[in-house]
Amino acid sequence: MPIDWNDVQGIVVRGNNYPRSWHLFYLFPDETAGKAFLRWIGPQVATAQPFPNGERPDSLTYLGLSYRGLRAVGLESLLKKINSEFVLGGEAETANPFPEEFINAPEQGSLGDTNPADQPSTWWNGQFDTNRIHGSLHIYCQTEAIAEQRLDDVRAKLKALGIVELNPNGEDNSPLAGNTLADRRVHFGYVDGIAQPDVDWENETPAAAMVDRRHFLLGYDGPIASAPRFARTGDFFRNSTYMAFRWMSQDVPAFEQFLTDSAPLLNTHFHRRLTCGSCWPRNWSVVGAVVCPSLIHRSMKIPRCNLAIPSCTKGGTPTASNVRFQPTCGLRTLEINSSRRSSPKCLACSAAG
Repeated sequence: MPIDWNDVQGIVVRGNNYPRSWHLFYLFPDETAGKAFLRWIGPQVATAQPFPNGERPDSLTYLGLSYRGLRAVGLESLLKKINSEFVLGGEAETANPFPEEFINAPEQGSLGDTNPADQPSTWWNGQFDTNRIHGSLHIYCQTEAIAEQRLDDVRAKLKALGIVELNPNGEDNSPLAGNTLADRRVHFGYVDGIAQPDVDWENETPAAAMVDRRHFLLGYDGPIASAPRFARTGDFFRNSTYMAFRWMSQDVPAFEQFLTDSAPLLNTHFHRRLTCGSCWPRNWSVVGAVVCPSLIHRSMKIPRCNLAIPSCTKGGTPTASNVRFQPTCGLRTLEINSSRRSSPKCLACSAAG
C-alpha cells in the first residue's frame, strides 16, 4: 500500500535542523475545547510532503497527543463505532487496543533514574505530574522573531479556549526551548551528527539492507505488528506513530572532568565499548502519539486540509526517520525520538523530565 505523505507528520521522516524550537505541553479542560484546538492547529501541522520548490518554510509545527489526551477529545466514542466492546480505561484491559506502556507513566527505574533526586515528583521541575499531559506541540523556527510570533499565536489560542499550558519553567515563563549551535556543534562543545537509518518507505517488503517502514508507521499489515491493531483500529490509526520526549539535565563541566580523569584508565576493550554507542540511553518516555493529519480531521469531523508542507530537506523521497538529540543552550538538552517499535515493550508510556 503506497504511503499518503499528506497524511504523515514530517517529524516522522526527517530531522529538523532549525535554529530555534519550542516544546509546549497542555491539558484540555473538556472535550469541546480539545476539539476546537485540534480544528485550529490541524491545518498548521507540517506534513511529510516535499517542501515547495525545495525551500524550507519559516516554521514547522508538529502535534502529539497522549493516551489521556486522546480520551479527553472523545476517542472512545469513535472506537466504539468500530467495536462496541472497546473501553479506554485508566489501565490496560483486554478491550483496550493500546499497549500498556503507552497508557501508564514510566517507572523511575526503567528510565535509569536511580538517584533519589530523580524521583517522579521532581520531573518537569516539579511543576506538574506527567499524567496531566494531554498533548504537546513542537515548533521549529528559522529566526528568533518567527519563534516569538508563533509562541504568541499558540498561547493566545490556548488562553482563549481555556486550555491549561503545562510549563516546566513555571507559569508565564518561556516554555522548553531548543537552540541549534553553529557548525554542527552539540552542547558539549564538539562536532557531532545524527545517523539516519535507510528506510524503505515504498515497498511492502523492504529491499536488502533497508529498514521496514512498519518500524515507524502504524496501521500497515505485515510481519511487524502494529499497536493498536484490534479489528479495524489499525486502519483508523494508519500513518500515526509513537513519539518519545524526555527532558534531561546534563552537567557538562562534570562530564568533561570525568573524561579527563578517566580516559587514561580505560583499556582498549572498554574504550571500544564506550565509543561504539552502547552507552547511550535506551529507555525513552512517551509523551504522546504523533497523530497523522487525517486522523486529526476524522476525529474532529472536519474536511481534511490539503496543505503540502514538507518532506526531506532535499525535496526528494523522505529518508530521515528520527530525531534523537535536540541540543539547547546551557546544561539542558531535549531528547526526541519518533518511531514505531516492533514490540510494545520497547515503549515507555508517558514522559519524564
